Amino acid sequence: MSGKKDQMKSGLTIALLGRYFGWGGGIELLRVIGHALALKANSEPLKLYLLLPVENRLECREDVLELGARLVSNLAKLKLISHKERPLYDPNMLDSFTHIDGHITIVFHNDTNGGLIRCLQKIDADVVLPVLGCLDDSFPLPWLGYIYDFQHKYYPQFFDADTCRGRDLLFGNTLKLAKAVIVNSQSVKNDIATFSPDHSCRVFAMPFAATPAHSWFDAPEDGLHVKYNLPDNYFVISNQFWIHKSHGTAFEALAMLRQAPEVHIVCTGLMEDHRFPHYFAELQAKIEAWGVADRIHFLGHIPKLDQIQIMKMAIGVIQPTLFEGGPGGGSIYDAVALGVPAIVSDIMINREIMEESVRFFTVGSAEDLATKMCELILNRPGRPSTETLIARGRERAELLGDTLLKAIEYVMLQSSRRR
Repeated sequence: MSGKKDQMKSGLTIALLGRYFGWGGGIELLRVIGHALALKANSEPLKLYLLLPVENRLECREDVLELGARLVSNLAKLKLISHKERPLYDPNMLDSFTHIDGHITIVFHNDTNGGLIRCLQKIDADVVLPVLGCLDDSFPLPWLGYIYDFQHKYYPQFFDADTCRGRDLLFGNTLKLAKAVIVNSQSVKNDIATFSPDHSCRVFAMPFAATPAHSWFDAPEDGLHVKYNLPDNYFVISNQFWIHKSHGTAFEALAMLRQAPEVHIVCTGLMEDHRFPHYFAELQAKIEAWGVADRIHFLGHIPKLDQIQIMKMAIGVIQPTLFEGGPGGGSIYDAVALGVPAIVSDIMINREIMEESVRFFTVGSAEDLATKMCELILNRPGRPSTETLIARGRERAELLGDTLLKAIEYVMLQSSRRR
């Protein structure tokens, strides 16, 4: 490694890798990491880039030759492919990254290893993170791996056998090839020690870093209630409808609140689980049977700022999840950042949240959740000022930024020793 990159140089350039982070939780993870590093850039000489993959992007002679070879190969198989550019990232990534206090430059690269390397060379990157998948010693830059969670070990019934094997292979290779990985909780770090006790990879657990953007405190747009047909009194659940999110626990709890018929639940998030295609329809049948179909509102995936404004106006946020890779999932990061009360299942990882606005209920117990919802309806706490919330968020982001920079420094040092 050149002398320029032997230490935390004055112009450290960090590339955030958007490839493979196309689900809701992955996008939120990148936003939280990016936000923390962007805030650190106010006091540290950092340059930040978000790299997003595009298929068939022709940026140089190598890209043209590679596309030509693919076209010839597929033509020989009587198979046609498009030569047009095709984004391979979720467009919600762009929406999410507009809500960051600080500057992150978004660049696009051809979705090949060569395209990624050329992009990194063009921006003069020093380090790449988080890497979901495996690079190796031949990769020209230091990189930080990422392991999301071990849900397949705790709930194998939610996965097919091939997916479980694939996760084991992915995590095993990552721990073998990466010099360090970041994880979203102490619980995941503990799971790595349990399920891969012989690894030599350094594991950095990121602290809980709920951090609001200034734009979140702007007044909501006129007509938001009309736009989404919102009720006056409601709780929010902001999760994709994965089966492990356990929406049904909350819907059953709502049915138990007979003394509060004016209270509703508003749900944001994609209404599908590709593993269980009939899950959402089964939930709808249950809420019909429980008699609360008119009190549950499904908004689907909506713009980030709309989701935030809807959350701010809620009685509280409900997180009934059975399993998470990060404390509370993305919705509780948002709730804590906004000072909105939250009622969260008491699984171990959620217990890592040490915030006064968060209360816990017994996981899977609709009765206990109904009790906690009733308590919050009857005794709504005051909310901190915008200034207080921003200050608290900056403190959390500072801790996360420090952790990330320590991890970056570690992999850069390990890389320099190899050269």
